[in-house]
Amino acid sequence: MATIPDSLPRPTPTKAAQFHWSWLIYGLLLALILLVFAFTIFQPITVLPRITLAPGYALESETGHLMTSEDARGQLTLYSFTYTNCEENCPVPGAALSELHQQITQHGPTNVPVALITISLDPERDTAVARQTYLDQYQQPNSHVPWHFAATDEMRTRVIVGSGFELYYRTRPDTDGDGYQIAYDPHFILVDGMGIMRAEYRLTLPDPEIILRDLHLIAEEVEKSQGAGRLAYEAAHLFMCYPR
Repeated sequence: MATIPDSLPRPTPTKAAQFHWSWLIYGLLLALILLVFAFTIFQPITVLPRITLAPGYALESETGHLMTSEDARGQLTLYSFTYTNCEENCPVPGAALSELHQQITQHGPTNVPVALITISLDPERDTAVARQTYLDQYQQPNSHVPWHFAATDEMRTRVIVGSGFELYYRTRPDTDGDGYQIAYDPHFILVDGMGIMRAEYRLTLPDPEIILRDLHLIAEEVEKSQGAGRLAYEAAHLFMCYPR
């Protein structure tokens, strides 16, 4: 078989070949641009943002057992904050938490486990017995959605709640001077099974419908972001296809 000696000039691509490859490159760039616009404008996939890692913790449950952040791996967890002596004009009343528990029990996702964890802001008075009594009053009976009311000592509470979840609170005397109340703003945080904060609900009590929507969005992402679908969901995060 004849070969071309190294000393001879190599053939160069024709102008038609150069033209063909140029248009191919331009076509691919145009397709990429159109894909970006499609994800940005039409949002074929909607996701919740990955805000930051949730704090690690070790707490005592209402039954006196140890609860850690690792126990929440693989489930969607809605965190809330209150205390058993929260009375008139309580920022997060027990009735509101009970309504959330009921709605999630009845209408929450079923393909991913969901749990509610309430962290006490008053560990001095919120004993395990007091927290269990609180849950007995407000939680839905026979619910498949666990709801825990956890606590730790005062110092660790301020680290976990303040530094970790960025909820700041302070004590103030009762109007009759015979005790104290705790001042704070409503704060709910939704964390996924990887321990990543995906939604924050601040300043007002969240609408249960919005929380249900967000739970289903994450559950759908868990179910469908497998194989090739993972690329589509990563693109949705890249182009910030968040709920409007």
